[in-house]
Amino acid sequence: MNDPNVTCASGPNLQAAAPSHLIHTLPIVVLYPHNRCNCRCIMCDIWRIRQVREITRDDLESRIQSLLDLQVR
Repeated sequence: MNDPNVTCASGPNLQAAAPSHLIHTLPIVVLYPHNRCNCRCIMCDIWRIRQVREITRDDLESRIQSLLDLQVR
């Protein structure tokens, strides 16, 4: 097929034709501050987890610049 509107991404220009999959902006971040839950939902068993994990200040501080760079609101 020789359609002028269709480009072929093969050969030496493959890298140039490939889309970039880098994230440049991230409008929102959802944080779960801990993994504890006292609900007993039928479709979820998170409440059975015994190892308590929480996001610490140090966890967040090491990622602040990345969040600012991604323009998180």
